[in-house]
Amino acid sequence: MNNEFQETCSTVSDSMLLAAIELAGRGWPVFPCQEAGREHPKAPYVRGGFKSATTDLGMIRRWWKEYPNALIGLALPKTLLVLDVDPRNGGSLEALQEKIGRLPETLRVESGRGDGGTHYYFRHPGIPLYGRNLPEGVDLKEGGKGYVIAPPSLHPETGMPYKWIPGALSSLTVGNVKRLAAKPAPSVASRPTRFIGYKNTDKWRGVLRVVETAAEGQRNRTLFWAACRMAENNADQNAWEALNLAGCRCGLDPLEVARTIHSAQQMRQESQPPTGRNVVLQM
Repeated sequence: MNNEFQETCSTVSDSMLLAAIELAGRGWPVFPCQEAGREHPKAPYVRGGFKSATTDLGMIRRWWKEYPNALIGLALPKTLLVLDVDPRNGGSLEALQEKIGRLPETLRVESGRGDGGTHYYFRHPGIPLYGRNLPEGVDLKEGGKGYVIAPPSLHPETGMPYKWIPGALSSLTVGNVKRLAAKPAPSVASRPTRFIGYKNTDKWRGVLRVVETAAEGQRNRTLFWAACRMAENNADQNAWEALNLAGCRCGLDPLEVARTIHSAQQMRQESQPPTGRNVVLQM
């Protein structure tokens, strides 16, 4: 990634449009995500979520004309992977390298949260990766399966931009790949990855992961099931917001997600006398 690209992507005054176009020009599909002040920051604006990402410049211009302050969602192509280190949830580069070996220098992004959170970009090795032995606070994001927020998007909590850190896109070492590709032993349950994005959701991380990885054709049904479980157990606002994000991440339209969650909450309320304990996610 050259210096000219660094400068373009670190300048917010020209709006997110130029940065989105620059990424698309490199074959990296993008789509608009909700910014600070919207109902669900970081969630997709568009129907289909990250699966609607494109490199078509006409579509990108139309999107950012409609949502000029939208964050840039980068739908990772199958040639890329990102290791997301989140210190807020206990993640660190040191802990990651203890698990999978020393990482080569590569292209990376500093989160606008300002706590040292970093996205490490690598070429995908082209074989299945499981990441079952990743440490707490580290998430593996693979091409074709999810998205990240790209610079110069402003972090919804701080208003500070995500920033590219100069470096060439690298490949993982053979040792890195071997450890990431290792399957967990059948007799040992793998530790679920902490759901990235919201605090205090450990109780629900298994449910959230089921929603986030639901297969096409089963996503809405899975989301409704998860929402019913949360309603039955008086989930708090953090859990409902995390469920909303999981529904968007799996590829459902944000409005469809909100409606499905609302339906489950209403069904629960109608089946019992009001207790005042349920938190309803407003549409």
